[in-house]
Amino acid sequence: MDFKRYVLDKAISDIHTHTPYRITYAQKKKGRVVSEIVFSFEDSSQAKVEAKQSKALKSDLNPFSIKGLSDAQLKRIVLNKEFIANYNHLVSSTSLAGQNEAEWAIEMVKRLKTDSSVFNKCPIRDYLEYT
Repeated sequence: MDFKRYVLDKAISDIHTHTPYRITYAQKKKGRVVSEIVFSFEDSSQAKVEAKQSKALKSDLNPFSIKGLSDAQLKRIVLNKEFIANYNHLVSSTSLAGQNEAEWAIEMVKRLKTDSSVFNKCPIRDYLEYT
């Protein structure tokens, strides 16, 4: 009992305080006597890194996300002929954006940034490949 309190628990407490490792242990007994101590180690910093990576991977798997695309890439996307054919109906032909290609690009980039979920006929990044 004293060994557990003064040696094991104190050492584990120090390790938890000063390192990213988490340690647990179990006492195996034969009768009343502890015959062995089994330790389990976990690296909590690795768990945090894996959680961040899985979250980033999930956002990268969304083919309709514009995350990570520059303004120049977005402009290339909206000037793509297939993109224009798919989303020309979103802008009135009597508006300035409907009559001028540069204004069309500005308006559609703005709409992409505001709500990219509207543009769901084809994965957004596919339009970069067709230019």
